[in-house]
Amino acid sequence: MDSAVLGLTAQQVLGLGVDQVVKRVVERLNVRELDRVWLHLDLDVLDEKILPAVDSPGGPGLDFMQVSELLTNLVHGGRVLGLDVTVYDPELDPGTKYANSIVECLVRGLV
Repeated sequence: MDSAVLGLTAQQVLGLGVDQVVKRVVERLNVRELDRVWLHLDLDVLDEKILPAVDSPGGPGLDFMQVSELLTNLVHGGRVLGLDVTVYDPELDPGTKYANSIVECLVRGLV
């Protein structure tokens, strides 16, 4: 069954590269004739060495720059109506060591 959701693992994104992932997303949107979508970003796509304060840390994963680049290309394409960012667990981040990196990543990708 062909899902309406395009879900990609961190490993798939790493293997394809940011440009190819964006191309696949745009192709899927075109096929489905969608001009507005909601983007879900699960922060456990980041490598556990970069962000261990998530529910399911793992590797290999993306780095903050790759996530920012993905966001920039997807959001500035004009079709993303909104997004949610999930899985950061501040209880796993004493002193909020990783919080600033997350915010900087989002700012770079969204502004």
